[in-house]
Amino acid sequence: MQFSAALTERDHKKLAQHLRQFPEIHVRAYELFGSPERNLDFLKHYKGLKRLCVHLEQLESINGIHHVADTLEYFEFGKTKRKFDLGFLTHCSRLKSLHLDNHSEGLEIISKLEALEALSLRSITLLHLEVVASPPKLMSLRILLGGTKNLSALSHVKFLKHLELYMVKGLSDITVISEIPSLQNIFLGCLRNVTAIPMLDKLQKLRRWSFQKMTSIKDLSPLLKARSLEDASFTCASHLKPEDFLPLTKHPALKSIGFGLGSNKKNNAVAAMFPNLTHTIKYPFIYR
Repeated sequence: MQFSAALTERDHKKLAQHLRQFPEIHVRAYELFGSPERNLDFLKHYKGLKRLCVHLEQLESINGIHHVADTLEYFEFGKTKRKFDLGFLTHCSRLKSLHLDNHSEGLEIISKLEALEALSLRSITLLHLEVVASPPKLMSLRILLGGTKNLSALSHVKFLKHLELYMVKGLSDITVISEIPSLQNIFLGCLRNVTAIPMLDKLQKLRRWSFQKMTSIKDLSPLLKARSLEDASFTCASHLKPEDFLPLTKHPALKSIGFGLGSNKKNNAVAAMFPNLTHTIKYPFIYR
């Protein structure tokens, strides 16, 4: 359920009453037209809410979050013109999934979110990821944009199953991936300074590998070391040639391969190399 203009008290009461029958539904406040919400006081009507998305660039106060903090399990906090300290998250003890866009003040609070399983950081640059690596149950991490270059702390995340790195400016060293044996699903996109796939010998649980516009990588042979790999996807990959896929024809576990090489001729040539595989990737990915 979403709204882009401020609702009346009466409307909020009616919506909140209706949503109590559907606790899995997200409430999303965002800006599009009209007069959007400027604070989160409306949350007083939604006690017990589990899923909240706040995409209000003109937000003036975060105080209203306390009305639902103790029940929140999913929270998206979009970019705002005003900077907010993330200390308020200390009251979100049940939070399992957190998505932050351009919010870094007080980010160390993440280390205290013991129930956190999924974290997404967008347009946030950190010197290192020690704080990010702290939640004991973290299973999914997405780092989008920003300029974080030191990923070494991720080797300490014991249960990380999903890692996404997308358009991280200046990132060149992703060798830490070699030291995360729990990984099952990896997505790498638009990382022009990354020139090689890291060693995957230890990643025997890895079942999906996705590339998007990874223009500096041509050698796909390291994927052979991920013996449990079932799905491989290569999109926006016009820099690759059909012969670059030859090593993958020898992969013993591969079941599906997706590719977009910029021309029908190249796509058809790759398809012919894998006649026994499906050429589409199934979603969503099921973790084990």
